[in-house]
Amino acid sequence: MKRTSTSPRSSGSSTAAYPRSAQTTRPTATSSPATTKTRSEGRRRRGRLGSNPMVQVSFDGGPPAPPRAMLRRLPIPHRLLPAALAAAIAAAGACAADDVPEVPVGPDGFPDRELAAGRQVYIDRCASCHGNDGGGGRGTRISDGRMVTQYPSIADQVVIIADGVRSMPGFAEVLEAGEITAVARYTREVL
Repeated sequence: MKRTSTSPRSSGSSTAAYPRSAQTTRPTATSSPATTKTRSEGRRRRGRLGSNPMVQVSFDGGPPAPPRAMLRRLPIPHRLLPAALAAAIAAAGACAADDVPEVPVGPDGFPDRELAAGRQVYIDRCASCHGNDGGGGRGTRISDGRMVTQYPSIADQVVIIADGVRSMPGFAEVLEAGEITAVARYTREVL
C-alpha cells in the first residue's frame, strides 16, 4: 500500500495548495484593528518563522523594538547594583565612623593632627576587630587606659602594632612608621 501525502510540498507547488487569498490574517499589536497582515508578511518582517508576535508590542506608539533590543534593556538595573552596593558600604562606614571617639580639641582650637591621623588609621585598620570604641570584639579590649598599663612605653606598643601578636597581624608592611605611631598615640590618649 502506497502512502500519499496531502501536504503542498509533496505536490511540488507551495503556492497552489495555499493561495494568498486563503491565508489567515491577524491584526498586529501596533496597528489599528482595520489593518491586517498575512502570516507570510509577518514572517518576512520578523525574519524567522517562530517569532513571537507578542514581542512586537510597543507601548509608546513608536515602532516596536526588535526582540534583541528588548532583551538588552532588561539588565540595566543590574548595572546599578555595584553603585548601590558602594553607596551602602560608604553609608555603613560613615555610621561606624560616627561611633569612634573624636580627637579632643587642643588649646589652639584645633585637634592634634597626629591624633586625627591615628583616628583615621584606627577606623580603617583596627575598629573591625577591636570595636569602634576600643571595647573589644574579635580583638582584645584596648580602651579604658589598658594600653598605657600594658605597655608603659609607647615604643613597646609601636613594636606590637608593627610586628603583630597572637591573632593580630603585623602592620609594618601596610602602614608607615608615622601612621603606626599616630594610631598608638590615639589608642593611648583618646580611647
